[in-house]
Amino acid sequence: MERSMEISPSAKLPLILTSVCTKLRELGGLDTPCIFRVDVEPHILKQQKEKLLQNDYSHNYSDPHIAACLLKDWIKNLKEALIPHPFYDRAIQMVKEQQLYPQTVQQFIAELPILHRESISYLIKFLKELTAEEHVQHNKMNIANISLMFGTIIFKCPSDQPTVIIAQASLQTAFTKACIQFC
Repeated sequence: MERSMEISPSAKLPLILTSVCTKLRELGGLDTPCIFRVDVEPHILKQQKEKLLQNDYSHNYSDPHIAACLLKDWIKNLKEALIPHPFYDRAIQMVKEQQLYPQTVQQFIAELPILHRESISYLIKFLKELTAEEHVQHNKMNIANISLMFGTIIFKCPSDQPTVIIAQASLQTAFTKACIQFC
């Protein structure tokens, strides 16, 4: 995320986040069936990632699945997760203790470091738009599906034990769903 801020110091958000979401909208991705579930050819994704690394945000492609894959890939490969490590245990504990209420989730997001807070807020707003009924009837990606897709990438489980990672995934998904519902 820091790299995007270097490109545009006045930006509150990483350029890749805003540009990819904008391109996805422009290409009709909000109404594309199974958006975020369809992978693109690895060489195409690599080519587009290389352009972004060279500060080329032109996004000269016509497939909304490319934008979707770029967004997921960027979030997944962030050096520090959108929900930073120091906040991980608290988020998981909120799920376990059934403390996922509008006020508690909003307060949690408000306490994130500014770049994380602004980025996750932007992403949540985008995911809310994507899961609005007028789009779900076309894209088939309801809030449960989207929470499952994004829950495990906006967090980075601190454990490398497969059983822990699998157990944490449902908690990450629940927290993500609460964010979409309440923020």
